[in-house]
Amino acid sequence: MVTPSLDARTFAIGCGRLMILALGLASLVLLARLAAAPSKPWRHWRRAAGERLSRLPAARMQPWPLITLLAAGSLLTLVRLHGGSHAAPPLPSGLAIACSALLHNGLTVLAVAASLRLSELSWRGLLGQNRTTIRQTVTAGLRGGVMVMAPVWLLSQAGLAVLQALGLPPEPQEAFLWLADVRFGALQRILLVAIAVIAAPVVEEIVFRGVLLPVLSRNGSQPLRGILLSSLLFAVLHQHAGSLLPLLGIGIGCAAGYLATGSLLTPIVMHALFNAISLLAFHVAGG
Repeated sequence: MVTPSLDARTFAIGCGRLMILALGLASLVLLARLAAAPSKPWRHWRRAAGERLSRLPAARMQPWPLITLLAAGSLLTLVRLHGGSHAAPPLPSGLAIACSALLHNGLTVLAVAASLRLSELSWRGLLGQNRTTIRQTVTAGLRGGVMVMAPVWLLSQAGLAVLQALGLPPEPQEAFLWLADVRFGALQRILLVAIAVIAAPVVEEIVFRGVLLPVLSRNGSQPLRGILLSSLLFAVLHQHAGSLLPLLGIGIGCAAGYLATGSLLTPIVMHALFNAISLLAFHVAGG
């Protein structure tokens, strides 16, 4: 009897699907354990979250340079979308990807630095006071990242259903269109993955959780308002209709992770894990 050979690509895709299934089951188990745990009154949670936010020096930050940059970037993108063609986006070179990432992330970091300077704060002050170890914050980030997988996937399906009900095509993000193109080279893929899994989580968590969450919470007096508004801005500024609901979910999850440990490293790990699993899911789904 001859056993058919299994090529490496098929084997890798099968392993990836098993990994995603395991993560989904782990997410459900963690959510079930959380639901079964003794719950604290809403007023207790609100008070604890408000106290933690109010202790962050960033709660008294002047974020106008950062907000100005975000508004200008959004306006330029809307102008480009309105005046541009609907043709498929051209494939960028490795140099173009690297320069774009350096320009975007560099300007964002400079805007945060200007906001810190205006408020007479330091980068250490932005990160806040935290007594947990790096191992504890990373572990919390991994656990939190897995926990939000099932709700985020559910929100993703809900978002697709809404688009279909409105008669809108569920177009993938530009980066996924590039990855699906066979002409997209290995260097470009490596750079894109590195940006998605490393650079974007670090910079975006500094902006949305490190700065906007405390500021929008009004010095901790309205923690729920800060969580919802910073998460909504996080989702909207990605400017992709199909990702609005899942990004809102991951934003709320990252905010909860930040409040749980008091360290930005926790939501950074959660965000990086989410992006990595999204790339893996895209790959095993065949693009």
